[in-house]
Amino acid sequence: MAILPAVSSAMHGAVVPIGYGVGNGTSSSISFSNIPQGYQDLKIILYYIPSTTSTSLGGVINTDSSSSYTYTYLVGDGSSASSNRQSPAQTSFNFISNGAFAYTQPMSLTIDIQNYANTTTFKTVLARLAADQNGSGRTVLTVGTYLKTNAITSFTIQTNSSVNFATGSTVALYGIRTVGQ
Repeated sequence: MAILPAVSSAMHGAVVPIGYGVGNGTSSSISFSNIPQGYQDLKIILYYIPSTTSTSLGGVINTDSSSSYTYTYLVGDGSSASSNRQSPAQTSFNFISNGAFAYTQPMSLTIDIQNYANTTTFKTVLARLAADQNGSGRTVLTVGTYLKTNAITSFTIQTNSSVNFATGSTVALYGIRTVGQ
């Protein structure tokens, strides 16, 4: 068994808070702009309370709503599973499996964006959503790619236009430190 090297005092892999947002009951999006470029990865954690039945919860990078997103998702509810691929030409990521279910209960969503500041590669996004509808919940796992090499400087979490982030919804943005930070 190999011994892992000691972690330097710089705390490689440490999670550092960057920003925080709250739902106010009147907005269908929460945005982070001017994201610092000094971290290796980003992590977004959302506690989402929809103002009414929600069938859409997505993400937009750098305010880019062009056809630059592709993703695959897997949905499970404890008794069945399904999956689907949304190939290029999507205008955003959708983390609720493209409207495959409608929920009024709170949901939790964790999004990891790898290598977000790199300007030579596409960006990989991994998302995990969990929702409970009074005992009949579902989970959605999404892997996606932002098909541009631009560094990510902003990220918006958005619902469909008829649903708002109810008061009590929160979203936090974190940076994951790299070696020597």
